Amino acid sequence: MRDEFGPVTLVYGNGAMFVDPYKPIPPFQPLQREPFKTNQEAISKACQITEGCQSLNIVDESNVVLWNVVQLREECAKRLQQQKAEKKARKPIQPPSR
Repeated sequence: MRDEFGPVTLVYGNGAMFVDPYKPIPPFQPLQREPFKTNQEAISKACQITEGCQSLNIVDESNVVLWNVVQLREECAKRLQQQKAEKKARKPIQPPSR
């Protein structure tokens, strides 16, 4: 999906997606919906919150899922690796100590 594609909506939540029939029902956690002008903006936000979310999707105006939680986590991991590589490449080379 193109970075400039939009508008899109980031849909996320922290509550359990499935209920264990042998355990007490956890408190209901409603899903949050956050609109973004572009796919890039939504992915950036998703990367900030991905660790704490059980449910994480980016949908288009028709509520068609463009990115699911697995795809978003993979994309965020890839972007983090790119950022680390860029940071390492920008780091000045230290002259050898004498």
